[in-house]
Formats: sequence, C-alpha cells, structure tokens
Amino acid sequence: MIIEVIQGDCEEILLSLKDKEYFKGIHLTFLDPPFNQGKEYNSHFDNMPEEEYWKWMERVIKKIYDLTVDGGAIYFMQREKNTEYVLRTLRETGWNFQNLIIWNKLTSAIPSKIRFSKKYQVIAFFTKGDKPLTFNNLRYEPPLLAMHEYERETGMYLTDIWDDIRELTSGYFAGGEAIRIKDNKFFTKEGERFHKQQSPIELLTQIILTSSKVGDFILDPFAGTGVTAIVAKQLQRNSISIEIDPLNVKLIQKRLQLKRDEDDISKFYSNYIYSVNLDKIWSNDAKSIDMKVENYYFKEIPKNKLNNVLLMKETLMNTLINELKISEDAIDFDYRVKDKDNKVHRFELVIHHDKQSNIIFRLIYVKNLKQADFWIKRIGFEYDILKEKKPNSEYLAVLSGLAFKNMIKNIGDEKLKHCLVAFPGWEKIFGLESLKEKFKSLNIKRNRIMEKQISLDNF
Repeated sequence: MIIEVIQGDCEEILLSLKDKEYFKGIHLTFLDPPFNQGKEYNSHFDNMPEEEYWKWMERVIKKIYDLTVDGGAIYFMQREKNTEYVLRTLRETGWNFQNLIIWNKLTSAIPSKIRFSKKYQVIAFFTKGDKPLTFNNLRYEPPLLAMHEYERETGMYLTDIWDDIRELTSGYFAGGEAIRIKDNKFFTKEGERFHKQQSPIELLTQIILTSSKVGDFILDPFAGTGVTAIVAKQLQRNSISIEIDPLNVKLIQKRLQLKRDEDDISKFYSNYIYSVNLDKIWSNDAKSIDMKVENYYFKEIPKNKLNNVLLMKETLMNTLINELKISEDAIDFDYRVKDKDNKVHRFELVIHHDKQSNIIFRLIYVKNLKQADFWIKRIGFEYDILKEKKPNSEYLAVLSGLAFKNMIKNIGDEKLKHCLVAFPGWEKIFGLESLKEKFKSLNIKRNRIMEKQISLDNF
C-alpha cells in the first residue's frame, strides 16, 4: 500500500506525479483548500484577490482532472458563499456534476445582522465523465424523528444532506480528535488548536467509502493535518498527500505512526451495516467483518452525540454502585484488551474484582434484526478473545432492544447464553437473568459501599 506524504506546492507536485513509478491514475480527490478568508497560515497568504484565488483553484483542479482516471471523482469542499464559483470552476475544467452536498456541521451558527446565520459548508461531488467509476450506495441508520413511528428495518440510502458529522472548529467541543500543540509538542490534551480547520475523520470515512474501492488511489492536494491519509490507510486505499507547510507534514507523518484511538474509524463501521457490499469496501482483510467493529470511545463524546448506549452505561453505573454496592473505585470506563493479533478491543465498563479477575461489560442496544444478528455474532467473538487473554474474568453482554427477543430464544450455544444478561427492565421480555441474579450466580463478592452518587443531570 502506498502512503506518500509530499512537502511542497501542490501545483508543482501534481505535475510530477506521472513520473512516479507506482502512479496509474487518481480515483478520488478530496479538495479542501484554504478558503481565502484571512486565516493565519505559516506557508500561505489567505487573503488573495478573489480573481487571483479562483484562477489558482482553476489551475489546480485542471491538473487534478488530467491525473484522474475516467469516472474518477472529486469532492470540493468550500464556504457556502463560494458555491457559484465552485460549480463554475469544476464545470469549466471538464468535470461533470453529480451532487451538491450540504454539510450541516452540528455547531452553533455564525451570526449575521443582515442575513440568516450560517451553519453549513458545501461539498461539490463531480466526476470525470458522466458516470462515476465507483459509487458505493451506502445505507445507514438515520435518527428516528418525532414524526416517524417506526425505525427503518434496513436503514436508508445516504442523501445529499449530511447533518450528523461534527465539525472540529475552535470554540466548539471537539473531543480528543482535535489536535493541540503545547511547548512544541503535538497531541497534547491542553494547548492551542494546531489547525483551525481540521476535517473530521468521519467526514472522510463517508467520502472514501462512497467513491473508491480497496486499492484505489486517493489524492489530497491540501493535506492539512493528514485526515485523508489517516482514513485511506485504514480502508486499505493508497494515498498521496501534498502539503506546503513543513510543520504540517511533520504532524501528518507522526499522526500516521501513532495510530491514535481518536483516529480509529472502526467506531463508524456499524453506521453502515445495512450496505450490501460493506465487507468488500471497508477493507481487503479476509478476516471476519466482526473484527472490524470496535466500541465507541465515550470519554469525550459531545452532548449532541449522546445515544442509548451512553445512557445505558450511566444507568448501569448507578445500579452497580447503589444497588449492588460495588465500590466506585473498582469500576472503570473504557476498558481495553489486545487480542493475539495485537488488535485493541474496547468495552464500556469493567469491574476490577480482584488481581486475577475482572467483570467486563459490553452494552448493546439494537433497533432491528440485522443489528441483533450482527451483535450476537460479535458477542461470541469477543467471548473467545477475552477467555483467551483473561481466563479468570467474566464477560457480560447487557442487552436491550426488541429485536433481540426471539433471537435469544433460539440461541443454542451455552457459552454464549452464559454471557447474556438483561438490561434493567428487559428481564421478562428476554427471559434472561437480571443483573442482580447474574451477580448472585457468579458468586461475586460485594465491595464496600461508596457514598458518592452518580448524577445524570448533565445528560
């Protein structure tokens, strides 16, 4: 797999790509240039005369067109006020229109006294030729709106409105994904934002999954913090990242080496499980697709991403502390274990019972049969991993969701049944042990009572 990060002016570098021994054409380009809005960049003047700026964009886009295979795609992201220029520049350089995507960025709107407040960016999706060479028509699970009575059993196709991906701008809570720098060190928890316009990995995951195949070449001529390369690598695509700022290049190279938890795209896998070809486009890894799914990293998740599993975790914490009298000191969030292939698996909660044994929790809420089937397989897979690595520990899959009801009755695997426990309130529906009963059957010793109560006021 080719992962090339090149420092220099993209106009000059693009001219030299054809001379690369590996180069056979670009299949997908993510074009996210400086927006010419007066931002401070070390190696670029971001306040060019408008005509000069768009002539520059035209030259860059024409060079990309010449390097792109027939049917290849470009996604050009820009400010909403520049939509007219974006569409015209792409058309005049030979590209064919497919969609104008509206990215509603899940942030507070930028206020204005003379017009409506601004809350979105445009992403123009064009192709070289009338039809895309690759278009993986992804299906996802949309949130249930107030006017909808039932969930969609097989999800729905992605539309041209993307309203569930959070922007990583300064001034808004961006979690650990937003890169910070302090005392000339990258990836610090405190300090200044390294890049004010860092693109989220979820955005690039959606774009690369849609418009490329395993082994394709992905180009990012304004690489910034390297998010395109980060995602392309995990999806087994080749990538060429061009960045003019040497400090940015240093950051990208370090980011590619680190494999940060915050950059792990596996947490998005279950978003697309309704897509018929997901096992082919997510990775060329021949192992079970179950191995690609890791649990969400909840510690720094923003309020607009609160979901059923997070609330389940808080409820379970209260049950463990207040009803089962488990010491709060013995309970940890975000437990991790490595399998024999050195792959990290995460779980929502763990009780450190004693030095030899833990109780490891997987919390699962499903809305339809496909999700339920997926997680039943995953539970068996995780049970085997944990028993191999932690033979004295217990693994409990805490279930909720009507789709599990009939499936649980048909489970014949006794070791799998041993793992299952009903989330409080679901005991009669599933015919499973309650958490209290499960703890009694496991002969789990009670820890000392902790007076501190966990509050749900902030959720």
